[in-house]
Amino acid sequence: MNRLTGMMAGRRYSIENVRGAPEFAGFFLDDKYFLHPELLTAIGWLDGDHFIYDQLSSTGEFAFPGGVAGTIKDLTLTLGDGRSLTITELETAAQPEGVTEQTCGSADELLPEKRPNPAFLFATTAATVMAGYIIGRLLKRRRDE
Repeated sequence: MNRLTGMMAGRRYSIENVRGAPEFAGFFLDDKYFLHPELLTAIGWLDGDHFIYDQLSSTGEFAFPGGVAGTIKDLTLTLGDGRSLTITELETAAQPEGVTEQTCGSADELLPEKRPNPAFLFATTAATVMAGYIIGRLLKRRRDE
């Protein structure tokens, strides 16, 4: 358990959405913030009790000053403007479907591993080979002219 934030490892947590406050549509899992269970790329993370949220505004600036959305203590996110949002545990499995766990390093450390679909790998390889063939033919035709 993260003593500062009150969140426990391996459990998902969401931030309540309150009218007038920024909307947080994702979830926390193991000190990282994700938008969707299928996308295993974190868009936010915890640095101690600071919630760093990698969201940009329409002008390309950080949505929050310095990227810090606020601080989390005892399952409460306090935004920079002083508003407090409650963080609640979600009643879902911590691992998204199709993800297996593979140990790496210490016995306590688990890393998610998602294997690509073989059909996708075949299609990607075929498209790459075809693109290389077409580019080669175009270059040969240009050279022969």
